[in-house]
Amino acid sequence: MNKFSLYQEFIEALECEIDYIKKKGDIKFTLLDGKLITKEGDKFIYEFTSDTPIELEDDTPINAKYKNELIKGSIITINGLKVLLALDKDIGSKIPEIIIRASTYYLLEVLKERINNIKSKDLSFNENIAMKAFGFQKSYSSYNYNFLTPFSELQLSISEDQKNALAKSLESEITFIWGPPGTGKTTILSYLVNEFLLRNQNILFVSHTNVAIDNALEKIAQILKKRKEEKYFNGLILRIGSPSIRKLFEDFPELNPNYWIEKKSQELTKKLQKLKEILAEETKLLNILENILEKEKKWKKLK
Repeated sequence: MNKFSLYQEFIEALECEIDYIKKKGDIKFTLLDGKLITKEGDKFIYEFTSDTPIELEDDTPINAKYKNELIKGSIITINGLKVLLALDKDIGSKIPEIIIRASTYYLLEVLKERINNIKSKDLSFNENIAMKAFGFQKSYSSYNYNFLTPFSELQLSISEDQKNALAKSLESEITFIWGPPGTGKTTILSYLVNEFLLRNQNILFVSHTNVAIDNALEKIAQILKKRKEEKYFNGLILRIGSPSIRKLFEDFPELNPNYWIEKKSQELTKKLQKLKEILAEETKLLNILENILEKEKKWKKLK
């Protein structure tokens, strides 16, 4: 299949879905018993309860109405009747009730725009890998059982099928790992990230839900802390956005970009203070030298 016709097929499919959602209108619902959990960057994280199930994607933008005030924000995650929101404003520690309006087609609009940008070549994109991922081109596939960290060292119980999945992931251009819940996919992903880091590979870990990211990242952080991975402790492994697990940044502060911003700012502040002290000392010496030169000039005139 021609890649441009494939792009157009994606765009048309998205347009149909967006039109269907628009006809239904925005989703409006009420959340109860809200409480402020924490502040991450410029976002205020709130947990609410819903009296009915809500089906919205993570990161869906929302408009929240509280005491006749509109506050922008987004959905971090929905777990059962528990809803985690990131709001642009602090509206108090306890919120009895808040009204939410969400445009569920927003993320589809963003995806459509990205595909249009790829189609017009305004956005760089690895078309080769994409065509291989969809099966339109043949990809390189092999196995690498040369694991750099023994499973026993990480205290991971692993089956032969899981070892095969890891070995194929390490050597192939594209690998799909499928398994029902509870089959160890998250454990495999955490070990795989560890192996890629040992091979100095760059890793972008993404998912359609925040919960999936945080569950895997928690296991990854445990492994990296245990083997004292230098990249982990140097701020090279970060969780971007608001986590769905409340204690993720508490237990693993090194994953939090704000942790490194604060730490680096403290280091830079100390350096700045030291430079100011050096400048002050040099200014004193310069003043002394100027005074000496001025006295010499006067002495020469008197002489």
